Amino acid sequence: MIAFVVHIAAVVPSFGQDDPRQRLQLKLTTSFLFFSMQGQLDMDSAAIMVSEAEHLPYSLYYDED
Repeated sequence: MIAFVVHIAAVVPSFGQDDPRQRLQLKLTTSFLFFSMQGQLDMDSAAIMVSEAEHLPYSLYYDED
């Protein structure tokens, strides 16, 4: 599953995007990973994995402007 997240990061680069788009990318990819793992991960762990794989700050998951 980690390879899939890394593959998404390669297809949709996060650098050069503004914060709302990066936040959306992080939240959508985190939700996908969480639901595809069928509850084996909690949402925080999924967010950490996605943020590391896509080189996004983890704080984007919780920070709302």
